[in-house]
Amino acid sequence: MPETTGEAMRGYLQRYTDGLIGAVGPVRRDEPDAIHTMRVAARRLRSTLASYGPLLPSKPRHLRDELKWLGHVLAVPRDAEVMRDHLADAIAALPPERVDGPIATRIATALGRAYADGHEATIAAIDSPRFARLVDDLEVAAAAPLRPGVDTSDALVARIDAARRRFARDLAAVPPPSPGATPGALDEARDHALHAARKKAKRLRYLAESAVPVLGARAASLAVAAEEVQEALGEHQDSVVTRAWLTGARERAVDAEEPTSTYDELISRETERAAVAETEGLDHARKITDP
Repeated sequence: MPETTGEAMRGYLQRYTDGLIGAVGPVRRDEPDAIHTMRVAARRLRSTLASYGPLLPSKPRHLRDELKWLGHVLAVPRDAEVMRDHLADAIAALPPERVDGPIATRIATALGRAYADGHEATIAAIDSPRFARLVDDLEVAAAAPLRPGVDTSDALVARIDAARRRFARDLAAVPPPSPGATPGALDEARDHALHAARKKAKRLRYLAESAVPVLGARAASLAVAAEEVQEALGEHQDSVVTRAWLTGARERAVDAEEPTSTYDELISRETERAAVAETEGLDHARKITDP
């Protein structure tokens, strides 16, 4: 039997509050993917509170702010971990004769240090009274009723339609590539706009996922389409960040009078990666925006 909108929201919030709490031990023990698990839970909780906020009796702004704080803490080690593993695989895939200088060691050391520092900061965060208050407040939010008169499937459909429109607006605001630019080339304004569209796709995905117990297959298919956009444009954003980091690492190699040819090749491959990811993301977006 379909759930009510309030039941769906409370179930989703409780599920990811439990996930956040359950990740504490694995994060403390530095288990594989533990930080990723906690970060995803925090993202889903923040997004859900934003999406359902107009239907709640009180605005959950403070909770969203606290989840944003936690997300920023978790982003440092997670981003370092992802980039470290990606670049290690990229270097391993090159023929040995094209790996020039101590690049593999330099990357592993720098990103390993960034991960370790970020993990230490994460432990301090989850051991803090601030995190304990956040968890308590999330438990309260997960039990909150909706405002009178809005616990209906129509109210949920309206929230999904609003999220879809926000995504479409952000997508339409993406500027075209600069004339003559190489596909996937860095373009601050365009890259920022694509990243903003990705965040709207993510919010739409999480809202649609939470709505499946109420709306069934139509919410499930929308969630899948939004996830495809999110994943592809996430790959694009990862490339943007990785190229910026590699550019800085290349400059340090120049200062140290070390070879830079492998840095150049990795940057070129990241550009190709961005071009493919952007094309895929825009193709998937049509499943959401086309009538």
